Amino acid sequence: MEDCSLRAEIQLTITADAESFTEEGELITFTFVVKNSGGVKLEGILVSEYLSYNNWNIPALEPSEEKTFTISYSVGFSDVQNGYISFTADASGIDRNGVSVYSTDQNEILGIFFPPGFLDYEITSSHTICQPEGTALGLINIDFGKQKQSGIYTAQSVEDGKKHAGDFDNKSNVQIKLPAGDYTLEIGDTLGQLRSVPGIFTIVKTADIIFDIPTQVKACGEYLLASVNEQDLVFKLIAPDWSEVYPNPDFLYPVIQSGTYQITGMDPNKEMCAVQKTFEAEITLPAILELEVLPYCSEDTFATISLLSDIKGQKVSWYNVGSDEVTQIDAFDNSTMLIV
Repeated sequence: MEDCSLRAEIQLTITADAESFTEEGELITFTFVVKNSGGVKLEGILVSEYLSYNNWNIPALEPSEEKTFTISYSVGFSDVQNGYISFTADASGIDRNGVSVYSTDQNEILGIFFPPGFLDYEITSSHTICQPEGTALGLINIDFGKQKQSGIYTAQSVEDGKKHAGDFDNKSNVQIKLPAGDYTLEIGDTLGQLRSVPGIFTIVKTADIIFDIPTQVKACGEYLLASVNEQDLVFKLIAPDWSEVYPNPDFLYPVIQSGTYQITGMDPNKEMCAVQKTFEAEITLPAILELEVLPYCSEDTFATISLLSDIKGQKVSWYNVGSDEVTQIDAFDNSTMLIV
C-alpha cells in the first residue's frame, strides 16, 4: 500500500496586477509562486517563464515551502497588434528517489482599445454652486480637448458607495453634477469597454456666510437693525410690504413696519453662499394728535389744552418737558384736557 502523503508534487500559480491593457508602454507586473505541495523534499527546481524568457534555480524546497518571483513587463507594439499578452511559466524538480515533478500555468491579459483620443482627457472638479433650495451640486468635468467622444461614466461616492451613472454623445466636454464629497470615476466607450480613472476627485462644499440677527423686534418708534458678523458682507432687507429698506449713513437699517422682514446676507467677493433669514417686527409708532390751546389772557392764572383727536380705547399721558428732565403729570392721566 502506497502512502500518498509522501508523494512528490509541485505547484505553480501566476497572477497579474492588471486585467487588461490599453496602449503601448503600460507596465504589467506578473507574480508567480512555486510551492512544494507534496510530502517530500524537492531538489534541483528550475523555474522558467516564456514572455521575457527568464529562468530561476531553486536548490531545494521542503514540503509546503514556497518561493515567489515577479517580473514587470512593458506592453509592446506587437502586443497591441495581437490584442493580448500571454504569460506562461513552468516549474520542475525531483525528489530524493529521482521522481520528476512538473507544473505549468498561464495568464492572458486582453487588450482593450478605445476610439482615438478617448483616453486623452483632462479631469477637474469644482466647488459646489450656491443655490437657495435643495442640495448644492458641484462638477466633475471631463475634457476631451478638441475631439468629440461618446460613451458612459460612473462616479462612485467613496463615503457611501452610491453610484451616479450617465452617458454622453458626441461631446468634447462632459460635466457630471454631484453633491460635495470624494468620488472615484470610471468611463467607457460605446462598446462598453471600461477604464478606471486613477485617483480620487473631490467636490468641496462652498461655505455659507455667517451673520446673526434678532428673531423678534419690539419697539415704540423706529428700530435700527445692525447685523452681527465678522465678515465683510452686503445685506438686502425687504419689509413686510415687499419694499426694500436701505441703510442709513451709519449702515443701520430702519425698521418701521410691523410684520415679517426678510434679510439676505451676501458675499461681495462671491466666494461664499448667500444666506436668507427672517424676523418678526412689532413696531408702535407715535400717532399724530390734534391739540387745542384755549386763549390765555394776562390776568389768567392757568392755561387749558384740549386733546381733539379720537382716543377711544387708548391710554393718555401728559408730560412736562423741561430742559433737564421729563416729568409725567399724573393728575391728568387718561384725560383729554390738561390745565396748567
